[in-house]
Amino acid sequence: DWSATVNATIFHIAGAQLMTALEQENGIAAVAREAKQRGMTVTLDTVMNPRSLGWDALKDALPFVDWMLPSEAEAAM
Repeated sequence: DWSATVNATIFHIAGAQLMTALEQENGIAAVAREAKQRGMTVTLDTVMNPRSLGWDALKDALPFVDWMLPSEAEAAM
C-alpha cells in the first residue's frame, strides 16, 4: 500500500538486506522501481550482513536508485 507516500518526494530504503524476504525475487528492485515511477528520489542504505545476498540482491535495483549509502567496507566489495 503506497498511500502513505502520496506527497513524498524521497523514498529511503534502509536495512533492506536485513529483511531476507525483500532480498528474494528482486524485491528491493521492485520497491525501488515503484518509488521511482511515483516520482520520488530513491536512496538506499545497503546494511549488508553475513546472511545477505550482497551486491547480487541489489544489482537490479541500482538503475532506480539516485543515492546509495554503503559503508566503506561494503563499497570495497
